[in-house]
Amino acid sequence: MGNSVKYKEKKTIYRSSILVQFLINLTGFVCLFVVIILCVVEVIIILMLIFLRNRIRIAIALLKEGSRYVCLILIYFEFIK
Repeated sequence: MGNSVKYKEKKTIYRSSILVQFLINLTGFVCLFVVIILCVVEVIIILMLIFLRNRIRIAIALLKEGSRYVCLILIYFEFIK
């Protein structure tokens, strides 16, 4: 009777340790998957910046020019009051 109880306890401990090892391995795979996805996203962003840098420069120039005119319009409206 005593040996039967010890065997069941050992079997339960063995099953729980297998589950813990499986979860640890699963967590490792999930982390690896997330890292791979983040690397792919980073490469895509870097390629976009490399190939679209001229358009980005043009957009920045347009924003600067637009902000100048907005400031001029605001100054103009201050003098009208």
